Amino acid sequence: MGLDETFEQRKNQSVFQGLDRQQLITYPASTTEKAVIYVADDVNCPYCRRFHQQLPMLNDKGVTVHIIGYPIYEASPEQMRAIWCQGSEDSRRQAFDKAMLQGEMTPAPASCQADHLTPNREKAAGLAIMATPAIYREDGVLYQASFESPEFLEFLGVE
Repeated sequence: MGLDETFEQRKNQSVFQGLDRQQLITYPASTTEKAVIYVADDVNCPYCRRFHQQLPMLNDKGVTVHIIGYPIYEASPEQMRAIWCQGSEDSRRQAFDKAMLQGEMTPAPASCQADHLTPNREKAAGLAIMATPAIYREDGVLYQASFESPEFLEFLGVE
């Protein structure tokens, strides 16, 4: 797009720092951490679902994945709000896994009137996301190719 790459990296890093960490769904590296990525995801995005299937492999390779709820499909805001309304990160992660891996949406608890999804979604708008999953390294660089290609692991600096 002709934008200054250094500016974009710094802007993206600033966006990451401004996110409410308690409202991210994190899949921590299961071995020594070698990379951290931020992924803007939508529960109805077929490519996001394919990416989600790779999380265990990425975690095993030392990649920590922070999920930013980023609804783009019409049905997604309410479905994702229900996931983010779950009482703990573990319950959010389980509801998110269920949605991404089985296509089953968890209803919001009756007591949840809050919108825990929108604040990070609005902050993440600064990333200028064009499609999901939008995958960024912790240093702010956007990955712009297929996450199913060998170049993805090279981009992350893992084998």
